[in-house]
Amino acid sequence: MIKICSYNCNSINLRLDVIERLYNEGVDIICLQETKVRDDKFPVLQINEIGYENLIYHGDGGQYGVAVLSKHKIEEVKRFDIVGSGKRHIHFTINGVNVHNFYIPAGGDLPDTENNPKFKQKMEYLTYIIDYFAAPENNFNTILMGDLNIAPLEHDVYNHKKLLREVSHSPLEIETMARWIKSGNFIDIARHFVPESEKLYSWWSYRVKDSYNKNYGRRLDHIWCTVDLASKIGTFQILPQYRILPRPSDHVPLVCEFDI
Repeated sequence: MIKICSYNCNSINLRLDVIERLYNEGVDIICLQETKVRDDKFPVLQINEIGYENLIYHGDGGQYGVAVLSKHKIEEVKRFDIVGSGKRHIHFTINGVNVHNFYIPAGGDLPDTENNPKFKQKMEYLTYIIDYFAAPENNFNTILMGDLNIAPLEHDVYNHKKLLREVSHSPLEIETMARWIKSGNFIDIARHFVPESEKLYSWWSYRVKDSYNKNYGRRLDHIWCTVDLASKIGTFQILPQYRILPRPSDHVPLVCEFDI
């Protein structure tokens, strides 16, 4: 089994202690989002000292950036930019399996493609990604993860009716993510283990006072795999306890084992 983690660290330099903790808990590969560091300033030595010797990083020092930290050899690396929206996508293979690490644009505050250019850009990018995974050569033998910035189900948010009017849980985003999952023959692994009737979150806002204790959360982070890998899924966990560490990210890690 290989244990793979998705984690929006919200600045890798502030979360090196969390990286070490995940290493000590046996995580083989960490896919990071929102690293907030230029490639020439990436903390290679510190991460190598933790134990991750195989690194991919793709960032420009802004609010974006993605990276992969691995104990194992990784191959066929591709880095992608989202035009006008930063460095947000890495594709690599491990033992012949395709792995995609995404940081999808948040989309601003208003779920309106006519009056919010950021939301329009998000939806245009999602349309491009759906078309990509609809191609037969791209919708098998694939693991996909990251901060996808959409909470698609009623119990993926703390207040379904209220948040239907907000970005990340708007009807358009919900419908679009459903099409993405269908187009790529994906399994939503969290909901493979946890019934849709149960509340499940991976993000608690910094902006809302005491959001974690009030459990005002959203499930914005995801790990999926194509249906042909269903028999390869091992255990799955969301780690909410990471939200109450000193200086936490607003997101928590997701960890899944795969027999690859």
